[in-house]
Amino acid sequence: MIGIVPSGDLCDRPLLDRRSPADAALVAHSLAVLLVTRRLVARASTAQVRRTLHRVTPRLLAPIRRRRRDASEIASAIDLAGRRMPGEVTCLHRALVAEALLRRHHLPAELHIGVRRDESIGHSVRGHAWVRSDAVVIGDATDLAEFGDRTLAGPVI
Repeated sequence: MIGIVPSGDLCDRPLLDRRSPADAALVAHSLAVLLVTRRLVARASTAQVRRTLHRVTPRLLAPIRRRRRDASEIASAIDLAGRRMPGEVTCLHRALVAEALLRRHHLPAELHIGVRRDESIGHSVRGHAWVRSDAVVIGDATDLAEFGDRTLAGPVI
């Protein structure tokens, strides 16, 4: 069974109920990585952003690696940081940050990017990005089957 962690659905997440200093640090670091990611996405290709995050996140996250995290805690921290951040945070921003943080915490991470035709807006194409970590989907998991899926699960080189 797939556990889904949709963006915005955080009311029952334990990370937000008990904000220990380590949990607050994870949210703060998620915010920092989101800020970096948003700037990079505007200037570089997805592959370049992934490589940069792979290099940068170990330095950003060194102080908070005391406790093992699971995918739902990381997803909650990213979602909370995204809601607190001014400006737009897209599914691509969240997915790239989720991939970087999951890998930094030695958890599996498969970045998925999909597209579909959107007939409601003429003949335009809509894109969506999400991350799968074992059986957990991180990101807005609505109608994933409708998006043609390209998995970017390989190593970040």
